[in-house]
This record gives sequence, C-alpha cells and structure tokens, in this order.
Amino acid sequence: MRASFFVLIPLILLLTSCFDKRPAGILKEDQVTKLLTDVHMLDGYLQTLPIDSSQKVIDTLYKQLFARYGLDSVAFERNLDYYYSDPLLTEKIYGNIQQKLTEAERSSSRADSLRYAVERDSLNRIAHFMRLMDVKRDLLTFYPDSGHRFDYDMYKESVYRPSGLGYLWRRTELKPFATSEPNRVDSIQ
Repeated sequence: MRASFFVLIPLILLLTSCFDKRPAGILKEDQVTKLLTDVHMLDGYLQTLPIDSSQKVIDTLYKQLFARYGLDSVAFERNLDYYYSDPLLTEKIYGNIQQKLTEAERSSSRADSLRYAVERDSLNRIAHFMRLMDVKRDLLTFYPDSGHRFDYDMYKESVYRPSGLGYLWRRTELKPFATSEPNRVDSIQ
C-alpha cells in the first residue's frame, strides 16, 4: 500500500504539472495569436495613413482592439511579457501569425482580382474604342509621308502591303460597273 502511495503522488504531480499554468489575466495561446494578428494588421493599416491622421486615430483603434479581447494596454503588455519569456512558444505563435497573415493576403488579393476584373474589362473596351477613334482620326488627316490627303484606300494599302498581304488589298477593291454610253440620237439632223 505504501509503495503504491509513493507511485501515485509523483504521478499526480507530474500530471498536474502538464496542465496550463497561466497566471490570471493571461490569454490562451490561440487568443494571443489572434490578438497579435489583429495588432499587425492594425499596424499595417496605420502605415497606409498619413502621419497626422494615424496619430489622431491610433489610440481609438487600439482601445477598440483591446476591448474586443477584454484587455487594456497594461494587460496587453503583461500578456506580451508572459509569452515572450518563452522563446519556443513565441516562435510557434509568430509562425501561426505569419500563416494567418499570408492567408488573409491571399484572400484579399483574390477578392480584389475578382472585383477589378470587370473594371479591367471595361478599361480594355475603352482602350479598344480609343484605338478605333485614333484610326478614324488618322483617316481624316494627312498622310505623314506625303502632302496629299490620306483616305480609306490609302489606309487599307498601308495596312496590307507591309504585312505581305498586298494581294488581299487588291482583291478587296471594288471595281465600278462598266457603263456603256447610251446612243445619243441627234435630233437636229
């Protein structure tokens, strides 16, 4: 009986030592990962703002972020000190943070690419119509190599001939119908 007692006590101590020994007010590891991910995203957002604007909103944004996790700035510092005291745990947390930030960046870039696909398509259409307008304007202006007016036939020739498709240029010409002169009868004779 005594031998089993000496075996049970170290076993109980070993099992209780494996449980989480976080002090009061310290967040769990997954909550700290989410909190630090949000802090890094907030810092990134503040970097996009002008300095005077970011100084105006920084306190409010951090208070809202800490309130979401039930913390204040002192409790946040206490959590950081606790988790930074263990380098292996800190490395694990920052590995998770990096993963979450990468996933967030991928999802936002995917959403942006879908959102702007329509805009890019409309911009391509506008560019196409602008090129057509340039061609139309060029047809109405003078040909740069000579002093005579540049018309559609000359434009067609300038497109087909350099590309080696001159036979298409000649084939697409419209030939006027041959009209015969009507017999004129002179009524005075």
